Amino acid sequence: MAGVTLKNVVKYFDENEILKGIDLEIKDQEFMVLVGPSGCGKTTTLRIIAGLEDADGGEVLIGDQDVTNVLPKDRNIAMVFQSYALYPHLSVFDNMGFALKLQKVSKAEIKSRVDMASEILGLQDLLKRKPRQLSGGQRQRVALGRAIVRDPAVFLMDEPLSNLDAKLRVQMRGELKKLYERLKTTIVYVTHDQVEAMTLGTRITIMKDGHIQQVEKPLEVYDRPANMFVAGFIGSPAMNFLHGYIKKEEGKFVFVTDSIKVWLPDNLYTEFEALPDKEWVLGIRPEDVLDKQSAMYLKKDFNFLKAEVEFSEILGSENYIHLKAGKDRFVSKVDPHITPATSEKIEVAMDLRRMHLFDKENTLAVI
Repeated sequence: MAGVTLKNVVKYFDENEILKGIDLEIKDQEFMVLVGPSGCGKTTTLRIIAGLEDADGGEVLIGDQDVTNVLPKDRNIAMVFQSYALYPHLSVFDNMGFALKLQKVSKAEIKSRVDMASEILGLQDLLKRKPRQLSGGQRQRVALGRAIVRDPAVFLMDEPLSNLDAKLRVQMRGELKKLYERLKTTIVYVTHDQVEAMTLGTRITIMKDGHIQQVEKPLEVYDRPANMFVAGFIGSPAMNFLHGYIKKEEGKFVFVTDSIKVWLPDNLYTEFEALPDKEWVLGIRPEDVLDKQSAMYLKKDFNFLKAEVEFSEILGSENYIHLKAGKDRFVSKVDPHITPATSEKIEVAMDLRRMHLFDKENTLAVI
């Protein structure tokens, strides 16, 4: 087992700079998730760690060894791809043991390692089957088993669940989590799905346009996003953003847009006092925009405002109400039994104790 360190890694495809000086330290026995939209550079980063792509600048270390110019086969890593990449003519047993066979490992050792991996993954009864006789989830477990038997220093996983249906993805997420807890090895995992990132990673790295935006524990990223991109990308539905100005009225601070006026928390008075007079972006998550009934029950000092319902998304366990107040649009996450009609005007309350404030010019978090 070993950690992974990237130092100022740069990558070009033709004249396009895909990675723009990536610095990242992945600790030994850490489950690090690289997450971001398509084209952000996360898969390229993983492939550079694997040695499948050459860096055009910078260094890659696995443990204390500089592997920047080392061949993939000599890096002591195992990779699980988006496609299962199984040999269709080989049994599950032979697929899992194939790499060991190429390394001239003894038959007894191959059987021991395959049996151990199949027990971890629940594949004991499937070892004689061919890939065509397996479900998608079973094939992915075989691909994981093929990596496990090699006992690598680092596991690299490139969107391994993206080909599975929604129910299987949830099941496999749980199995991956249990696998990590059992093996306690270093895993670098690439996904575009922020739910996977939040549920699997001990830390997550959010990427955009070849830059790292933030590296932190999942809840830390959720509660304290570094900028507007991270705030909008992590969380479902995305954080609401309101553009406006901070003013002082009757000794208190208010946030004012063209259509909305809300009182800001007193405990942040010192921070607001120090801010320059310019346009800001107030961020508030949908779960902190409450329906009036819930807000009245909590008996807190909330900001109430009227808004018109544009439409609702009822998901069974919750309802996302899309609202508008003048030019401002925002989402409220409420109990599924609260079902206002389209175009109905309702009162909602903003819990601004959990607000975020961003600089409109550089998009960085201020509060």
